[in-house]
Amino acid sequence: MKAFVFTMDAVLAIIPVIVVIAALSQGGILSHSNELQGKLMDKYRKASDVLETIYASGAVEELNQTRMESLLNALLAGDNYSYTIYQGTREVVRIERGNLSEAKDVVVARKPALTYISRVLNWTNELCYEDRGRGWQIYTLSFNTSNISLYDYWFVAELTGANVLTSNGDAVGTYLDYRTCEEIVPSSPTLPGEGDSLCEGDYWYVDNPSDPTVCKAKFYFGDWNPPGAPASWQSYTSYYTYIRLPGNRAGTFYIIQVPAGTPPEEVVPQIPPVKQKVIMTLKVWEEE
Repeated sequence: MKAFVFTMDAVLAIIPVIVVIAALSQGGILSHSNELQGKLMDKYRKASDVLETIYASGAVEELNQTRMESLLNALLAGDNYSYTIYQGTREVVRIERGNLSEAKDVVVARKPALTYISRVLNWTNELCYEDRGRGWQIYTLSFNTSNISLYDYWFVAELTGANVLTSNGDAVGTYLDYRTCEEIVPSSPTLPGEGDSLCEGDYWYVDNPSDPTVCKAKFYFGDWNPPGAPASWQSYTSYYTYIRLPGNRAGTFYIIQVPAGTPPEEVVPQIPPVKQKVIMTLKVWEEE
């Protein structure tokens, strides 16, 4: 009898639940919940498809933020979104539209990917000009960019030869110029920026100060770089840099593109380039 009473108690206990479920169903609340779940699933599938499309386009592999943003705006017309690429805990790319703090019904899709975080745009160990009378060797490098707000550009020197960094003013590294080697050398008796000793000064980063054969400098884009440049020179998309070494030295020089804010110790020339794993994350939402 006790067992029967217990069973009846259980039945009596679930009767209110059944009543509530029936009421909710009749009131359309469950129907609304199912509709919301379906809507969110549709958004999730759409967000996942967008990540697949961006990756298939090659924009991630090239780390081309301009093309990524163009695809996001086209594929998510009318939607707000936040698109990020992380390498470990470091944010490499962020593109947003809308205000996430006012978001409702946020869906999140993720996808692992491979990309070139660091890209060698140009390198050389061949002379641009040689003046045996002065004992000069001049190298030049050029690179093209229209994304100076999205990326940092670094000059890297790997030096060899006697007295690699003797401070005698013969080793000179220039920042940027808008003229070709033929335009500037040998018509000009000096190089733009001459007087800045290669790998010396606050703007140079030296990997190993006790053996300073590898040094790096980030290019800064401004009216003073180089001196005497036209006021609109920042609008150029082709840039040149020059390196002068005395005859007893040699080197290999690189121009490297990395995401803006990359620390100098991570700016490493890799030939051939090596892909690294990243995580793409896309959040899509509506706003209140």
